[in-house]
Amino acid sequence: MRVHPLPVTDLPPVYISTRHYGRLDQLARIGLPSGHPVARFLVSELERAIVCRPEDLPPDVVTPGSRVTFRLDGERSSETRILVYPERYEPSGQCVSVVNPVGAALLGIRAGSAMPFVDLDGRPVHIRVERIVFQPETHGPRRD
Repeated sequence: MRVHPLPVTDLPPVYISTRHYGRLDQLARIGLPSGHPVARFLVSELERAIVCRPEDLPPDVVTPGSRVTFRLDGERSSETRILVYPERYEPSGQCVSVVNPVGAALLGIRAGSAMPFVDLDGRPVHIRVERIVFQPETHGPRRD
């Protein structure tokens, strides 16, 4: 299984705050079952990430807790979802988990960026972030 359908040099930068890096790394390496289809992708994204303090994170970066508007290849309309950790996921259509291929592809990219990923059926897909509606890091300290 390929992690990315494009070479790493063609991928957009990924920004992760120090507040989330350790938790995401542990989730990807230890928390997901062996062979989980998103684990390898998430690990590869974390390994190439630009890690910065929450207050230094650009305001247009998708982080856990962000409400983001995005569009998948070939879709006529955009979707707006909140990126969440698995324990906060609810199948209401309002959230996308970081352990879902869409959520992992959104993690850490900026508004205007497009990220290729492989869906659960093995098909290459691109996702484009149109807008960050809300990002927790730009609204001060928060309890997790």
